[in-house]
Amino acid sequence: TNENILYLGTEFAAWVSVDRGVSFSSLNTNLPTVAVHEIAQHPTSGEIVAGTHGRSIWILDDLTPLREWSGEIEAKPAHLFTVRPATRWSYHSGISAHLKGPGENPPAGALVYYWLKGAPDGDVTLEILDGDGVVLRRLTSEKQESDYAEDDPDPDRRLRPPEPLPVEAGVQRAVWDLRYEGAKKIEKAEIDFGDPYTGPLVLPGTYTARLTVRGEIFTTPVEVRPDPRVDVPRADMEAQLAFALEVRDDLTQMAEIVGDLRTVREHVTARTALLEGNEAAEELRTEADALVAKLDLLESKLHNPEARVNYDILAGRSGGVKLHSRLSPLCSWAHDGDGAPPAPIREIHAGIREELKEVAAEWTSILETDLPALNAKARSLDLDFVATP
Repeated sequence: TNENILYLGTEFAAWVSVDRGVSFSSLNTNLPTVAVHEIAQHPTSGEIVAGTHGRSIWILDDLTPLREWSGEIEAKPAHLFTVRPATRWSYHSGISAHLKGPGENPPAGALVYYWLKGAPDGDVTLEILDGDGVVLRRLTSEKQESDYAEDDPDPDRRLRPPEPLPVEAGVQRAVWDLRYEGAKKIEKAEIDFGDPYTGPLVLPGTYTARLTVRGEIFTTPVEVRPDPRVDVPRADMEAQLAFALEVRDDLTQMAEIVGDLRTVREHVTARTALLEGNEAAEELRTEADALVAKLDLLESKLHNPEARVNYDILAGRSGGVKLHSRLSPLCSWAHDGDGAPPAPIREIHAGIREELKEVAAEWTSILETDLPALNAKARSLDLDFVATP
């Protein structure tokens, strides 16, 4: 504990001094304007609890930036603070996701604090690396657009990409939820259940947080501790993680196939439209239309392009349940709970994976046979056509 730190409660705010009272700074953050009558420090974790009369209590979850603060840090353009050990808690959803209690728990995962003297010109990135230097997760200040509008009334459209890292001047906080990168999602695809954005939990161990600001790199270790309530052999946890990553990667493969397929279809459709009225290219247009129909059929095997809400999938509209709708919930179930995946869930995944292999083979055949044949036909007419992705 930094013995130079003093805390002060006044009629309207909470204050802190890191130089034994020579100067004070506001600790209010999200504390309302209220009298702070008492301040206590948790005996083990060190969190500060401010007592008020009429506004309950206010808790500052992590005091690491205050304890490590110095004039040297303040003079630097950027700084990464030490990350406290994080526990790999096993969380389970409540009775209803729509109910919210009066309080708010600290974020689940590791709290990563960093200092910015001023807003940087480019993006700020935070990467989590394993012991071999492999990047498991990447957070960025670049905003990722959601498939759905912010005010979408459908409560089932809750899936959102991660929030961007804050880049305002001052001490900022990022939260790593102790998870790997999630799967890629088919753009605009409806999902009746599951969350592709959420990756599996990392195993207990030591990782590295790597912050990049204006090309300068800062690193600090991150210790992930096991949930003390969970008594599962390490080998079973490793088997669960390996399985969850397999399912995640299969879901990503689906999204990549659909993305490339859509690009090819858009190109073919656009080029075909330019041949309107060209009698010499009539046969080429016919073959192009046939390829577009083949691409439509292949996409419909992976998901429901015509589904507008998830009920279209549940009700059997637009073709009912397809591979994407079957694998998406499996992606979430694979890392739910603790322990090796049971045989039934492995069998389900094996069946889906075989179907995915067949679709992937069809896509490869289109790229290696149908598309080159179409391009060869176009070249015979001295026409540029479609590039192979």
